[in-house]
Amino acid sequence: MLKKLEIIGNSRISNETIKVYGEIEINKDYSDDDLNTVIKRLYDTRFFSDISTSFSNGVLRINVKENPIIDSIIIEGEEAEKYKKAILKMLALKEKGSYIESDINQDVQTIKNFYKSLGYYTAEVTANIQKSGDDKNIINLIYSIEKGARNKISKIYFIGDKGKVRSKRLRDVITSEEARFWKVLSRNIYLNPDIIELDKRLLKNYFLGLGYYNVEVLSSSVELKNESSIELTFTVNAGKRFRIKKLSTDIDPVFDKTIFKNLSFEFNKFAGA
Repeated sequence: MLKKLEIIGNSRISNETIKVYGEIEINKDYSDDDLNTVIKRLYDTRFFSDISTSFSNGVLRINVKENPIIDSIIIEGEEAEKYKKAILKMLALKEKGSYIESDINQDVQTIKNFYKSLGYYTAEVTANIQKSGDDKNIINLIYSIEKGARNKISKIYFIGDKGKVRSKRLRDVITSEEARFWKVLSRNIYLNPDIIELDKRLLKNYFLGLGYYNVEVLSSSVELKNESSIELTFTVNAGKRFRIKKLSTDIDPVFDKTIFKNLSFEFNKFAGA
């Protein structure tokens, strides 16, 4: 039975706070599983980088190592304030929150993905920490960004079974565009993962409209040709084309059938009869 609680290593987080978050109760029996649950609850607070416990003679000792606090997050290499604000909003790590080392790689990738959406596919991002004042447990987190050249789409290819549809027609269907000197104002000449997903849906809908009801847009791939040039390839499997041979209607007797006489003409025109 727990008679006494001793906490070692905490300076910023009070004993009472640890007790509350760990849901630790005096005069309660604790098994090894219960102690593991306490440790998990404390890790879930993200306040601590290391926690260990020992329980002997009714005394529970908890050794903790506190995570540093992030005083500020600095974005270097980006001048546009709107982009800085957008990046800060996306990050898992926040100002005045705990510094979790394992979240750094995730946030670096988040920043890279953000720049990919703007067409910068070769952006490099590094993260560094800097002590803030005399308190070694308070830091500044610095993300240094080298955007590189903005990558334009030089060529768009369609491979696989495209039925009888020409690649030139498919380029008109999608939103992404090949870079040309007269398209200086177009955003669609820059590679954007969200637009590529839209393109795949547009391609599928186009083939469905032509009667390729089993069509699959299997994948899209990107090949970096040089610092600023990218080739985009879509793989299509159109499959068999289906045609409607017969159209029948079941019209309630209350309606005048002559109203629907034009349906036969429209169907024959659509079916090519």
